Amino acid sequence: MRSVLGKEALWMVAFAAIAVVAFGTFYLFAEKVAHPNSLYRRYAKQEQTKKQRSWVDDRTGVVALYRDQAVEQGGKRWIYKGFEDGRIRIDVIVLGLDPEAVYTYRIPPDPGPGGFQLSGRRFRPLTVRDGLIRIQELPASP
Repeated sequence: MRSVLGKEALWMVAFAAIAVVAFGTFYLFAEKVAHPNSLYRRYAKQEQTKKQRSWVDDRTGVVALYRDQAVEQGGKRWIYKGFEDGRIRIDVIVLGLDPEAVYTYRIPPDPGPGGFQLSGRRFRPLTVRDGLIRIQELPASP
């Protein structure tokens, strides 16, 4: 004799499994994609921020400055502050002289072929964005 309860139980388990998978998929989508403050997005943003660190390449003379991050070179600390009144703002701290004093440079986004002077050296901008500036040191003129 066959039991009808067995088939009903099988259908209930199958329905429950499908419901769990559907709810899990919906929750994953809502948490990772749709919600702007989701754990996944906060973690991804933290990881991206960790990867984006200001750096100096002494071989090519290229310096990458991310907004509000410091890079030290030649006894000086440079901090890119973004745009201020249409100009690039870079704060320079001379560590050997006075580590509390901040010297602010305001540079036009397109300084021309001669570049701009920063901490006694000449640079030309390679990339200028609100969150990043990449500059390259120009050779000293004779």
